[in-house]
Amino acid sequence: MRDLIIPSKRNNYNPFFSTRVAMVILTIWVLLANSFSGILIESFGVYATNMNSARIIQLTNEERAKRGLNPLKSDANLASAAHAKANDMFEKQYWDHFGPNGESPWDFIRGSGYEYVYAGENLGKGFTTSEGVHQAWMASPTHRDNIISANYEDIGVAIVSGELHGEKLILVVQMFGNRSRPPTTESPVVGQTVQEIEEVVQETRPTPAPTPSPAPQPQRESEYIQGDSEDGKTKSIRIVYPEEDVTYTDPQIPVKGETENFNMGETIQIIKDNSVLGETKVERDDVWEFRSSHDWKEGRNYIDAVISYDDEQYRDSVKFFIKSSPPEVLGIDVQQKEGKFYIVVDVEEDAQEVSLIMGSDIIEGDIVDGTSDFVVLEEELSETVFLVVTDKYGNFVQEDITDYFVEREIEGSFSIAGFINFNISSVQRFITVLLATFVLGILLVQVYFYNREDKLKEKSGDFLMVGIWWLVFLFGSFIGYSGTIY
Repeated sequence: MRDLIIPSKRNNYNPFFSTRVAMVILTIWVLLANSFSGILIESFGVYATNMNSARIIQLTNEERAKRGLNPLKSDANLASAAHAKANDMFEKQYWDHFGPNGESPWDFIRGSGYEYVYAGENLGKGFTTSEGVHQAWMASPTHRDNIISANYEDIGVAIVSGELHGEKLILVVQMFGNRSRPPTTESPVVGQTVQEIEEVVQETRPTPAPTPSPAPQPQRESEYIQGDSEDGKTKSIRIVYPEEDVTYTDPQIPVKGETENFNMGETIQIIKDNSVLGETKVERDDVWEFRSSHDWKEGRNYIDAVISYDDEQYRDSVKFFIKSSPPEVLGIDVQQKEGKFYIVVDVEEDAQEVSLIMGSDIIEGDIVDGTSDFVVLEEELSETVFLVVTDKYGNFVQEDITDYFVEREIEGSFSIAGFINFNISSVQRFITVLLATFVLGILLVQVYFYNREDKLKEKSGDFLMVGIWWLVFLFGSFIGYSGTIY
């Protein structure tokens, strides 16, 4: 075994595991092992995944931030539409933006109660990580156009497992939308990202009515100090965003304002709880903006913007609120009687909407005294049931409540000798990481011995080959590069 790994005179400084033949054998072993683990996954009825919708939304907004675009807000209606679309593909066994009966992405979006001006959809299947499906979308110009489109303001993502054309896999549906027309000259991209479909949709969609201008709001009484300075000019500072006593769902909102008769580059301090939170500068056109490196706290926030000139301080203050946490589901009770399921959902006070997603159907419920009731016939029950609760600020929580309707055996793991547990959903990744780590270990051992025998330069070509092999497999194991987008 030593001669297979460690270079020495006995093996002519050419151990078996540093040869190209060894790399070919190891590669074949990985392919066979992953195929075998796929059989295990299918046998145990579980799915390999390291994905979640919040991470996909985060990656999307990171791409948009790089281009100076607004972050997309997670929307409960779009998330419901995405779930309904994924379930519909599993139920009717198709992989397309349009269903066998002409079902379009817009049908699901409108069915969720989201009235849009612009809408779009990205699809992915067979991926095992959020990064994998996101990178695949970004590598496709049409899918990337949806992710970085200035026409969108909201996003909803669904990650649903099931069986499609005899294969157990995961479908990812990413839906985009905008309820109001944004100020942009970009051509609208509506649909699955294909321009031909947009042309069809534009021909059939009625032109939206112009959005009426908002009624003028009363000027809030400002606490800012202004007055004539020594140069005879009236100076002032004002916070224009966030607005007084308004609640926001984004805990990272910027502070924006304007000044009068201050030079560009003058320093503005942002003060919170009697401490300087940070500084910014007056920009052109007497405007300024400050972005905190930390989230604003949940609840009330009170800040001051202060600028000094000739030993005088000019300031403005604003009080605003942050509500970014989703509404809490206090209790779920499901009773089965005479061919019906009676569902009672208790929610917290701020909850405004409660809905069930069953397959491609979205059932909306009324909230009375913090309780929402549903009645579902047994024959109407789908394989998956999701509960979506939205508060009056647009925050929402989404839960898979399928287990409330069907008693299921625990899936996803098996035990060896009663104490070693393997998560089947990670078998493929575990095998690849294990082998890649093994190859790295061999590489390091050989570097040590070649260096000791002063043969490192002579063997650098083989090390480059082994190193590239190791990086490709390790990268693939963490990114989850396999999958299909549409």
